[in-house]
Amino acid sequence: MTDRRILKTKRTIKRAFVSLLSEKDINHITIKDIADRADINRKTFYSYYRGIYQLVDEIENEIVSDFNEAVESFDFSTMIQSPNPVFEKLTSIINNDIELYGAILSTKHNSGIFEKIVEILKLNIKHSIQSQINIEDDKLDIIMNYSVSGMIAVYRSWFNSGSKQSIEEISRMVSILCTSGVQPLLSEYMQR
Repeated sequence: MTDRRILKTKRTIKRAFVSLLSEKDINHITIKDIADRADINRKTFYSYYRGIYQLVDEIENEIVSDFNEAVESFDFSTMIQSPNPVFEKLTSIINNDIELYGAILSTKHNSGIFEKIVEILKLNIKHSIQSQINIEDDKLDIIMNYSVSGMIAVYRSWFNSGSKQSIEEISRMVSILCTSGVQPLLSEYMQR
């Protein structure tokens, strides 16, 4: 089991790095920048990571692992009828480290992290769906591009706009949009 102090220091380093990503391109972030932001010395950084790209790999791997664990537990054949549990799980993952996800989703500079995570998640979700539902690759690609890109855009917009609605409300709406389209939401608001 990993020492809690080590976990805390690594989490501080990751958050410092991700907050810097919202200010500058990854190629302009230095170890000194991260150490200063994390309020540690460079030696402490190097005791955990060989460099920035090892840190980036660890962040990517942890995020992908969290989402993959959730995706593997989904029953996509029943999800079509009732997608809420899927979005509740995704909301729970985001809420567990909202600072990290918020920083990554609100990154304006081209770090490549965000895009890489999205692509890995698309591939893994696609693989999970194909293991449960018989669907042609090209048709599933269209579904994946539409739903994942739209979902990410909504969450990204939510983080960048100051998170005025609850993440639970955003997830509920995205759940409806992904499975039923715009019609049910518009009907819901027309009835008010």
